[in-house]
Amino acid sequence: MLGKNYYVIGVCVLLGGFLGRSASAQESSSETAGPLEQVVVTARKRVEAPIDVPISITAFSAETLSELNIRSFDDYATKTPNLSFSYGTAELGFGATRSVAIRGIAGEDTVGVYIDDTPVPDSIDPRVVDIERIEVLKGPQGTLFGQGSLGGNLRIITVQPSPHDTNGYFEVRGGKTSDAEDMDYGVSFAGSHSLVGDVVTARAVGFVDNTAGFLRRTYPNPDGTTGESPNQGADLTYGGSVSVLWQVAENFKVTLRTMVQRTEIHGWPAPYAPLPGFAISSLTLNREANVQERTSDTWYLPSLNLSYRGSHFAVTSSTSYFDRTVLDTEDASEGTNWYFTNFYGLTFPTNLPIPWDESIPQRRTTNETRISFDGSHGISGIVGIYYSRQYSNEDDNGHYLPGIAASGLTSFPGYCPGNTTTCPSYGSDLNWYSTYPLHRIDRAVFGELYLDWRQFELTLGLRGYRDSQSLNSLSEGAGNGYIVHEDGGTTQSGVTPKAALSYKFDGHHLAYASVSKGFREGGVSQPPIAQCGLLDQLGLTPGVPAKFGSDTVWNYEIGGKAESDDGRMIITAAAFQMNWNNIQQAFTLPLCFLGITVNEGAARARGGELEFAGKPLPQLELRAGLGVDDAKITSQRVAGLPPVGSRVVEIPKVTATASGTITQPLGSNRTGFLTADVSYVGDSTTNTAALGYPLTRASYTLVNASIGVRWNRSELSLYAANLTNEHPNLGDLNPAGYVRHESLAADAPTVPRVATLQPFNVGLQYRMQF
Repeated sequence: MLGKNYYVIGVCVLLGGFLGRSASAQESSSETAGPLEQVVVTARKRVEAPIDVPISITAFSAETLSELNIRSFDDYATKTPNLSFSYGTAELGFGATRSVAIRGIAGEDTVGVYIDDTPVPDSIDPRVVDIERIEVLKGPQGTLFGQGSLGGNLRIITVQPSPHDTNGYFEVRGGKTSDAEDMDYGVSFAGSHSLVGDVVTARAVGFVDNTAGFLRRTYPNPDGTTGESPNQGADLTYGGSVSVLWQVAENFKVTLRTMVQRTEIHGWPAPYAPLPGFAISSLTLNREANVQERTSDTWYLPSLNLSYRGSHFAVTSSTSYFDRTVLDTEDASEGTNWYFTNFYGLTFPTNLPIPWDESIPQRRTTNETRISFDGSHGISGIVGIYYSRQYSNEDDNGHYLPGIAASGLTSFPGYCPGNTTTCPSYGSDLNWYSTYPLHRIDRAVFGELYLDWRQFELTLGLRGYRDSQSLNSLSEGAGNGYIVHEDGGTTQSGVTPKAALSYKFDGHHLAYASVSKGFREGGVSQPPIAQCGLLDQLGLTPGVPAKFGSDTVWNYEIGGKAESDDGRMIITAAAFQMNWNNIQQAFTLPLCFLGITVNEGAARARGGELEFAGKPLPQLELRAGLGVDDAKITSQRVAGLPPVGSRVVEIPKVTATASGTITQPLGSNRTGFLTADVSYVGDSTTNTAALGYPLTRASYTLVNASIGVRWNRSELSLYAANLTNEHPNLGDLNPAGYVRHESLAADAPTVPRVATLQPFNVGLQYRMQF
């Protein structure tokens, strides 16, 4: 604790001294503060100033991303009011397990995530390299962005190649993380180059980002000594992109780009959070066997964008292919031993390594073609068509374990239905194997119409959709039989409406009211097995696929935006109520630990956002945001799911952030700067894997700071992140294998394992623009 206090005191001393010097300089200067950096957004798929858009938006410009040293999803997510995230809420394992929530709507695929015009899974983490801005749209965006945007949208807008603006830079950093033996380091670059005059321009981006591991793993050696493996949680991410802009004609351009990124994690950054405290008490993982966990996450994204600008209209067509593969290796030694001991009386040799492997491929081909038309007689709008074809799978492999065949657990009568000679695991030592290929096709037509009359603007939007999916499954393993299913599928169609009315008092003040609907398509879960608990209460039958319906959100919102006449300050505010019906609830069945999705009853989220950005003094820029979100269950469908009055899991009631940047001239062509930011995330509840009841994750506060100097086109800074050395509980993992228990006793409680953030880290960073 003393070390934490020293960090905070040191930052306060630096900040106080810098503020004093800056204030003294300002008192003797007649200079007036200039306007804020001009930021644009494309929330309505056209370029607009935020003050003109009747939507609650948190936007991070390229300048803000640089000032706050934002490099990854965690960095900007903790600085966005009413945005939260949790691990263990999407796929099993670690690599693809995170989901994002906005305004109390939680769970996998409730927030649409886009890289430019391409939808991507919400569990990926594109590094913040060569990013023009990040936009977080609050509330359902079903009209323009379709299914999966119940809570809102997160849009990552990249820098585009330009023959007139190279936007080139080079950046290098090196640092140290507490409790880590290795160094942190990173290198990135970006630049454009004209290949054929102003006709063909290319842009290249590359980066390497390494975060040292801060966890330590111990295990027993065969000779009775204790082995130790440091650097657990180390994260090496590298990748880049190449794009080519072809200016075919003055009003027609073609952009071809390929992005790629690979993340390699050596040991998951996930310590234990023992019950009942459900908090991280140690960064050492004491394991009973020597299994090195790891994750690789590789994705690439080629895209083709066509843009034609005519008289009073524009046509845009975006085609992309997203391909991702996540590979996890998980240490399931303790949990697997507990399962076989208590269900089958089979105990494996002491310290037997039992790894589980998981493969998650995700592929998506997408095309969106739209026409936007400018205002004529007060009428403007956008219409378009959308098509997406997706494939995903979850392939879990528990491998072979000695003694299973001898115990008869894979050779009992009825293990393989039909012709037993074709059963690949009959009479074998197979622990578990399953695969669940899923195919989806989404089709839609959409449009929004904007009617301007004097100072009023009426927005009317509608999306018609038809979505279909089909699931097959194969599962086999000790005691469970060999089960192959054509689980069937679902087809859904409908419309998603939106309406908004805004009033612009003048060019700097806007008030609005809106109502909008979002939806998430239903589907099919894997069939449960007879060993699972709560089947009767959930209305499930062993061996029969668990189907679930679509869920919807209606959002009712009022808000306002005000900007000072000189452009130095802007404040936005919104109040909302979100009514969430037929909730798709991810649920881990007790005893067998299979994950399924069922429909809960309903919930409502009520709250608001307040954000401020300003430049009150020539050398001082401030940002602040507050989110309040009271999300509660209002209807319960079946026992075993959260009861009426309970909090929606994963949702903090309060999120808040504040940051400030002070600049100070230091002589000819040199400017010093100091940036500090603080973010608060309130407590939240979580459904701990295999327990079926909510536990509370404690609130946490993050403090970051940097100090440095700029000259000409260069910048050198000293940064410090997570100054208070917080180890927040970011959600308990849902393992591909069996959950660990405190002992082999049948009634032994589970030991939750939770994701956490990088601890206190400090380093030097140099950046040069060219």
